[in-house]
Amino acid sequence: MQKKQEIPIVFTCKELQEILGISRSHAYQIMRQGDFPVVEVSPRKHRIYREAFMEWLSNKSINTTTKK
Repeated sequence: MQKKQEIPIVFTCKELQEILGISRSHAYQIMRQGDFPVVEVSPRKHRIYREAFMEWLSNKSINTTTKK
């Protein structure tokens, strides 16, 4: 028997909201931008691949250290 993964392979819009701490409308806006693949499960259900999302998120990171 295979163990259930701690983190799902795909995220729902609600999970995206919770991870980023944003509103539902902002989560849908991010999904529509096309920066990472979104899977249409049905006309009203979309999923985001975890790996693509994590790569997108790491690319959005900014360097907060300042040079003196």
